[in-house]
Amino acid sequence: MRKLYLILSILLLFSCKGKSQELKKDNSDCVFDNNRINDDFLKENPNIYSYKWDDSLKKASVILKDGELLNIKQWACVHYSINSEMLIYVGYEDLKDKWKSYFINIVDIIGDKAITQLVTDKLKENIFLNDSEVNLIEIHIPNEWYLEFYLTIKETSNDGYVFSLSYYNN
Repeated sequence: MRKLYLILSILLLFSCKGKSQELKKDNSDCVFDNNRINDDFLKENPNIYSYKWDDSLKKASVILKDGELLNIKQWACVHYSINSEMLIYVGYEDLKDKWKSYFINIVDIIGDKAITQLVTDKLKENIFLNDSEVNLIEIHIPNEWYLEFYLTIKETSNDGYVFSLSYYNN
């Protein structure tokens, strides 16, 4: 199973979906910096084994050193948003014990100090997985910087879990 997961991860990493969107040549009207997550940022990250960066879409597919697959998408101009999803294959018992550490791994890769602090503080609370729902957890993190800030865990159809960290501001 682990071998199949690795093969699928590699294929996903190097596959291209859809047509690249054109970026405006002149970003002078943009309020937010759209270069926070970029090729250099990914190159310098010690947790990353391999990645593919699409600068026109501001999207990365990443294989982490521990074998997990992470997708990162950034929007920035008039609005600022980051959505990251990490696919993990673990047993449910391991998930119950380690789910908070998976979110910390994501935020360590994409977050700045403020984001890391928000997530760390929220995960210190007494939060439990919801065993009866497809969304095992959905946590809203109220804060002064982002209108929407969510952590979610969804179960996939093939015994995996998708961990999402998303935040948005306008």
